[in-house]
Amino acid sequence: KFHPSMRHVAKVRRSLGVRTIFNILGPLTNPARPTVQLTGVFSKALGPLYAEVMKEVGMNRAMVIHSYEGLDELSPAGPSYAWILEDGKITETTVTPEDFGLKRHSLESVQGKDPEQNMQTLLEIMDGKEGPHMDFVLLNASCALWVAGLAKDFKDGVQKSRESIMSGRAKQVLQTYIQSSNSVCEKANNKRKREEKKDILSTIAEQRIKDITEIANKLPVPLAPSKSLFPNPIATPPINILTRIETGIAGTGKVPNLVALFAEIKRASPSKGNINMDVDVVKQSLMYAKGGASMISVLCEPKWFKGSITDLRKVKEAVQMVPNPPAILLKDFVVHEYQILEARMAGADCVLLIVTLLPLEKLRHFIDVSRSLGMEPLVEIARESEVKTAVDAGAKFIGINNRNLKTFHVDMNTTERLTKMLPKDVLVAALSGIKTREHVENFKKAGASAVLVGETLMKSSDPEATIKELIQG
Repeated sequence: KFHPSMRHVAKVRRSLGVRTIFNILGPLTNPARPTVQLTGVFSKALGPLYAEVMKEVGMNRAMVIHSYEGLDELSPAGPSYAWILEDGKITETTVTPEDFGLKRHSLESVQGKDPEQNMQTLLEIMDGKEGPHMDFVLLNASCALWVAGLAKDFKDGVQKSRESIMSGRAKQVLQTYIQSSNSVCEKANNKRKREEKKDILSTIAEQRIKDITEIANKLPVPLAPSKSLFPNPIATPPINILTRIETGIAGTGKVPNLVALFAEIKRASPSKGNINMDVDVVKQSLMYAKGGASMISVLCEPKWFKGSITDLRKVKEAVQMVPNPPAILLKDFVVHEYQILEARMAGADCVLLIVTLLPLEKLRHFIDVSRSLGMEPLVEIARESEVKTAVDAGAKFIGINNRNLKTFHVDMNTTERLTKMLPKDVLVAALSGIKTREHVENFKKAGASAVLVGETLMKSSDPEATIKELIQG
């Protein structure tokens, strides 16, 4: 909960990362409207100002502290400034550890370390371990008890604080707080996860399920020529993509290509908007084929990528008479086996299966369906957690997407990182973010046998030349 006047600035404060006026206003705009308050300030100049504000808002008792060393709490090493509000009057004074009946300790003796060590120190204090850290806690805790009216003076506050620790009551309160805090965090994380589920990838997948289910209900068997979108299914057998990658790397010259290249036809995307809405898919695919593409990826999702299965059919028809034609990939969000059957009928040689959309058993089933039609699917992963699913499903051909499909953030190190986790006999393709020959060289070093290039080719004035620049040896 935030004070109405402060809730809009919380994110801004975190983003700035420096002290602002809001560091000063925060303790003074407590929505609980306390009648007593202990507050530390980072500057001595703020002490009297804070005390005056606390008086004006009607607090019964308050104390503002600032140590000689600049701490916003009482120092165990020596004097600290204090501004005390009591009975409507403000008194400026100094207090020392001796006023509390405690010894002095150097700041170095209570300096924090890493989070794990600090937690261990706190637990030791709660278990009653004496020393500088214990005295530091007693010093400030007793002050809080006095301000709250629970101790008659500072020394009484130290005694009550010590009794609370030694009896185990303080530790019990800490454990209750931890449980409550963890519960709040868990609820917040669950809420975040629910919100993440409604990212663009999930939205597209939901729409594809709706679209394909509707089509499948009208035409249950996409391979039936008399009723299908394509009355004359392409009769050529599917190209073996694993073999085609080998010939793609071999190239046509004396020196092998760096890798095989998959050239993509993509009119638009959610992250980039319109890319090339006026593309002639036939002309584009022929330029890709002449440039030496081993496979042409055709985006067939209609709403966000502006593609269609008809595009795939046209591309297949255009390139099948080219010597050593490229394979054709159905690039879609496959959520129903109907899409796999329809793709093969339209001339696809390979289909993309995205692990993040498919539970293990469904992924395994879709791989089996693809292979039963003579197609080795390209199984896409983008995170470490998806590697095991792909391997357990039996994937032989894995595409590693450098783009997080939930956030659209591109991390060019993803391919190298995930390739190291894959079996040696798995063929790897690097997907997304590839724009330069240097990118291609880096992915080859990382273990990729192929790269997929989309936006760069769709915006190129000479896709054929661009392909050659990217991969020719």
